[in-house]
Amino acid sequence: MQDRIHVQQEDPNTLDAKMLMNLLSDTLESITGDSGRSSFDVSDIGVPRSLFVIARNGDGAPIGCGAIRPVDFHRAELKRMYAQSKGNGVGTAILSYLETQAQHLGYSAIWLETRVVNKEAVFFYEKRGITEWKTMENIEIVKSVYVLKKFFLDSRKRTEHDGSRQK
Repeated sequence: MQDRIHVQQEDPNTLDAKMLMNLLSDTLESITGDSGRSSFDVSDIGVPRSLFVIARNGDGAPIGCGAIRPVDFHRAELKRMYAQSKGNGVGTAILSYLETQAQHLGYSAIWLETRVVNKEAVFFYEKRGITEWKTMENIEIVKSVYVLKKFFLDSRKRTEHDGSRQK
């Protein structure tokens, strides 16, 4: 059954993981002019409360990946999100899995950075409730960078600025 998507935590050092991350880097390079390799190191997800996942189709072939790593106690950063094909639920399955795991790990928010020029990614995230939090300009980066954020709603109070809980 080829339509089935299975997402699970895997080692980011496997050949499948490296292949997917290389495909992502090539895609980012063609869209933004930057592969994104400099903003991620596999050791970033070797720390507590982080993980790397691979999505596989019904035949077990790798079709996408993603990761979360801690920013601080309350926020996880979404990294290396990639789906080999668009519009078939792979990205949504990966994001849903990572959001669920982030909540289980105790995070109250998830955020990410993406380039403004990567309109497909911005649309994908905004459609799934991860919305623009702020826009950054960096002299070394010619293109604007969106910082997108999603709060996991619960009964805890948070500040509007960073999502941390108030006591």
